Amino acid sequence: MPQATGKNSYHPRLMVIGWDGGDYRLTREWIAAGELPAIGELCKRGAFGPLRSTLPPFTPIAWTTFMTGVNAGRHGVFDWRDIAAMDDEVRLDRRKVATIWELLSRRGSTVGVYNMPGTYPPQPVNGFMVSGLESPAFGRAMMHPPEVFDEVVAAAGEYDPFPRTVLAPNCDLREVEYQIACKTRAARRLVEKYRPDVFAVVYNATDWIQHSYLGNRKPETLPEEIEDVVLYTYKLVDRELGRWIEQYAGPDTTVVIMSDHGGAAARRLLNLHKLFVDRGWLQIEAAPGTSGAGAAAHAALARASLRLWNAAKRLLPQAVASRLQPLRQRVRNRLAAPLQHRQIAWDRTVAVPMGSSAGGVVRLNIAGRDRHGILPPQQAESLLAEIREALLAMRDQRGEPVFEAVPSGAEVFSGPYVSEGPDLLLVPSEPSVFALPGLHDSWTQIPFLLEQPHAVTELQQPLGVHSMEGILVMAGPQIEAAPLQEQASLLDVAPTLLYAIGEPIADYMEGKILRSLFKPRYLQAQAPTYRHEDPTPAKTQGAGYTPQQREELAQRLTGLGYL
Repeated sequence: MPQATGKNSYHPRLMVIGWDGGDYRLTREWIAAGELPAIGELCKRGAFGPLRSTLPPFTPIAWTTFMTGVNAGRHGVFDWRDIAAMDDEVRLDRRKVATIWELLSRRGSTVGVYNMPGTYPPQPVNGFMVSGLESPAFGRAMMHPPEVFDEVVAAAGEYDPFPRTVLAPNCDLREVEYQIACKTRAARRLVEKYRPDVFAVVYNATDWIQHSYLGNRKPETLPEEIEDVVLYTYKLVDRELGRWIEQYAGPDTTVVIMSDHGGAAARRLLNLHKLFVDRGWLQIEAAPGTSGAGAAAHAALARASLRLWNAAKRLLPQAVASRLQPLRQRVRNRLAAPLQHRQIAWDRTVAVPMGSSAGGVVRLNIAGRDRHGILPPQQAESLLAEIREALLAMRDQRGEPVFEAVPSGAEVFSGPYVSEGPDLLLVPSEPSVFALPGLHDSWTQIPFLLEQPHAVTELQQPLGVHSMEGILVMAGPQIEAAPLQEQASLLDVAPTLLYAIGEPIADYMEGKILRSLFKPRYLQAQAPTYRHEDPTPAKTQGAGYTPQQREELAQRLTGLGYL
């Protein structure tokens, strides 16, 4: 185990460093090449392996599953939005199960959590908590206790923790460096002040960069000396990891590096909405005040323009097509204006597809269950079977199947909130499929959604999306120095961490202890214990979002590539 050097005598029992979107395949490759020395050294002293994400591998459900140790059917968080409401309101203030941070705080441990997704509003832990990117704004409301804000500003200034300048096509690497440095400075100041027994911090930059650049890791906008912007960002976070270990990891500290999912370069775009409209499951209508004939004429013109542009891309030299891009954008914007406020015709819609940075999900519009419901409940199973059959039959331009499986929500989730989640989940045949994320009630983000010629298209420029394989690294006095020998999932992490620090496991947690991580003598000396715990989370102050905050949050998450 790396030892803390210097004069610092404070060492937490447990230190968790989150790499949002940290990908197993990339991390393994770069550790072998010596590019990530801090995590590489940690792997030599402990265990390293893939960590399976949730289905779908989406930030809010994934981090919440890790923190609670239960599936979404029990904790109630399936998406940034409330899927059951079928609206555009972003909200994560609906988790139904206490987190591991709250459990340890109840038991008397001092807890410090910084920038972890899924923690807004901040829990009243014994220590400090600074919520993650779903916070409505940077300020006291996202911090417990509120005076933590003064410490954060003293350490890092009033920085914007939700930037957009790290994204394609105008990535500012100084902003990437600044974001990582600010979060580190603020977290360190709080650690020094509160000296928590258990500490966790999450770095988002790895995921942000993958969304923008995993399909093109050397864009023209980068400085010449940087060959790979994704690797560069991983190295920045690895450097901070090394400093955390050097300064704070004592001989009895369990150090954990983990991610909520991995990353992949998507080369196939799946337009679920077009498929559902073509099949008649989803109906749309013109916005109020727009004539049906006028909307149809604009849609036909848009389709003709798309066909013309697609033909031009195939026939014209690349240089000529690039020079025509500004003209194409002006025409696109002009054509988009009459199309962008189309709405779902709820009185004629029986199923709604919802995209994500993976395969996507489907929600039926069932009478008596859903706000706009029209589908008789007795017809739900037959419609699910019909939709599943159609999705499994989908082929791309090469004739390859798009989906490996299409399980129902009841097959994936269990618990009292299953009915609030998706009715079908789409598992791509490979990570290269990206389900186009349209909006539920409006179409302002993607006005040409229905005018695309095919439901599955090949992308000229790959997109960075989420994949199922994140990373898990553990090192400490009780951890065996060997590769992870069993399949690990996010459900397993909370019970494994509790066992690693000698704490009883909450009896409602669903995951298993990853026994292969531990030295035989620890397994023999430390029999797992379980404790009955109340899973109800504590009430928090300032829960919820104002309508303006919801809108701003949706815009921010869209800009960061999450929506």
